[in-house]
Amino acid sequence: MRKSKSPSRRFAESELAALRAVAHWPNAPALERAEALLLTHAADLNADEMIEALRLCAQGCQAAGRTLDALRLLRRGLELAVRERRQHDRVALLAAVADAHQSLHNDAAAVRALREALAIAERDGYGDEQARISVLLGALYADLDLHADAVALLERVPVFAISKRQHDIRVAALDHLARSLCALGRFAEAEQAITEAAAAARGGTSRELVAALQVTAAEIKAARGDLATATRVAAAAADVLRTRHDVPTLLRLLLASARWLLALGRHDEGRARLEEAALLPSDQVPLTAREEVAALHVQLERAAESPERALAAVTALLAARADARRAERAARRTSVQFIEAPTHSEHRVQRAAAAANELTLRLIETEAEVQRAARQNARDPLTGALHQAALTAAIAKVAGGAQQPTTLLLIDVDDFAAINERHGHVAGDAVLVGVTERLRQALRVNDLVGRVGDDEFLVLCPDVGPRVAVTIAARVLDKVRAAPIVHDGEPIAVRVSVGAVCTHSQSLGALPYLRKRLDAAMARAKRDGKDRAVTVRVND
Repeated sequence: MRKSKSPSRRFAESELAALRAVAHWPNAPALERAEALLLTHAADLNADEMIEALRLCAQGCQAAGRTLDALRLLRRGLELAVRERRQHDRVALLAAVADAHQSLHNDAAAVRALREALAIAERDGYGDEQARISVLLGALYADLDLHADAVALLERVPVFAISKRQHDIRVAALDHLARSLCALGRFAEAEQAITEAAAAARGGTSRELVAALQVTAAEIKAARGDLATATRVAAAAADVLRTRHDVPTLLRLLLASARWLLALGRHDEGRARLEEAALLPSDQVPLTAREEVAALHVQLERAAESPERALAAVTALLAARADARRAERAARRTSVQFIEAPTHSEHRVQRAAAAANELTLRLIETEAEVQRAARQNARDPLTGALHQAALTAAIAKVAGGAQQPTTLLLIDVDDFAAINERHGHVAGDAVLVGVTERLRQALRVNDLVGRVGDDEFLVLCPDVGPRVAVTIAARVLDKVRAAPIVHDGEPIAVRVSVGAVCTHSQSLGALPYLRKRLDAAMARAKRDGKDRAVTVRVND
């Protein structure tokens, strides 16, 4: 007789199936469901399902800018894949690890991950993955100006991919190969590779890649000195890329076209290309690219002998450069934190692991209690954040566990009364909903958010000391200010101030005192100009 499944197992299966079926993954609701599944039903998942859930959750964290969380989830997946001898899963997870490290400007770690993935694919005969990883690694080599290495790797892919009918991979390999050959001055070979790529794209399932291939063809023409032909080819490709909303390729094309038009002395056309590049969606354009656009704009205005425009361009360049450097430093800090975390003493690691396990059990219990309490309106009906009573109960649970570093964040929407007066209370409600969603994106898996005032939120961050607290607070500020919240077609600029208290879990019993310290930190943040975080330590 077939054994019936428990309700918990059925729920886990249905949640995983729902995540697989998400049309636009990753997105914030799907990420929240994936995190809840891992937090409360990990024991109901088999090894395959657990690896898949970890991979999906890591993908969502990466898209939400929570790269450190993504790397931790991927590390768990890799440990499980090694233990269960699931080599194919290891390849996919290592590719995801490489992508995360690239976003942290840790190219050496990305190369190591891709080389390990490629070695597994070659050893175990995973042909499809061998071709795909070769393209990823070749493109990374090219980004690092290791074009000879890129060519040696990419030259093998097209022949291999033909037998596997991997049109997209074959076309991508030929495209990257052509660009590296061009960088090495081997123009005839580069033109041959891009012509072959275009033929493969038109004859297979990759017709949407033709415009991107035209960009490479234009770059080869420009490298050979034929700037007039390059600009004509680029103009035709740009029209197609705009309709397909291919922002990364369009940005690359606009920058290249502006350089060529500058060299040809066609300053007005070059300026138009740069202005279009500056208007591309900010969430799809790296800060380093923004800096490149601004630097090229300075060159163009100087060449055009336009002092006022050149001065404005220099100001924009300095701002873009400062943003890019700040983001790079933050990424490198996160990367170092991830790499150095396992190097603590064995005693500290064992103690932290035991405490984390105990804390996780308590958080699971807390989450279960919150789910039951939700039926009794424990969550704020507007934002979905916990009511103050529910959050206080969760804090009490953590306070009764093993001692761990713990941080409380008080988050207040700046000038919320003015938003209500200017845009109306319905718009104010939309702002609160939007801020709550951005908080969820910026915070970690185990962090709990509660609404404790009209425009105030309190966040419990277990197992977080002062250094990580600063990173989390900065991430909250960046996420909220990244873009305006749109209500009825009207953009509303939103900023928040953050007060943070770093303490230990057993000190949470003195919550009224900690709230006073949080209020004082918040008052200082407001006094210093708002849109900033102030962190204090208590009993540290």
